[in-house]
Amino acid sequence: VYEDGKMKGIHFKTYWDDFDQANSYILYHVEYDMENWQRTLTYTLGAMDRNYISSCGMAHNPVTGKNYGIFYNFNMSWQAVNRKLATIDFSTNTPTRTILGTASIPMAAIACSEQGTLYGVGQDGWLYVISTANVGSSEVEVLPLGDLGVEGISTNPSSMTYDAHTGRFYWSVVLDD
Repeated sequence: VYEDGKMKGIHFKTYWDDFDQANSYILYHVEYDMENWQRTLTYTLGAMDRNYISSCGMAHNPVTGKNYGIFYNFNMSWQAVNRKLATIDFSTNTPTRTILGTASIPMAAIACSEQGTLYGVGQDGWLYVISTANVGSSEVEVLPLGDLGVEGISTNPSSMTYDAHTGRFYWSVVLDD
């Protein structure tokens, strides 16, 4: 997410784990200075630490200053059980997530408008408005706006942003093929 002149996020690297005989991940909290694209922070979070893997990227709300993501909720076998809408605070080396509720629709990408409304593109090809109200363990309200006419959206995250100058959303997508 872009916040206070910096690009902040969670990066991960894949490595082969000889013990588990499978690929594993190491997660990093990173920040980049947007003036020169120099990395200003790399903090190792650990392997799959605190379920920081986002299923659809993150979005910064320009009205509230909060950052949102829809994060995979893994079980002890690292299988995705569901997805949780959460705020994420990058002000410390170890970012803090606050769960708002379960997101029933798998999102490919999310973005906030200039007015602070959170939108998402579902993996089903529909555009949605996503409620940011804290509902705890309950399901987050997701309202369909319309079919975008795109099929075969990959489970890989795509990217979405809002352009305040034009009032338009832009979305890049990875298709299954």
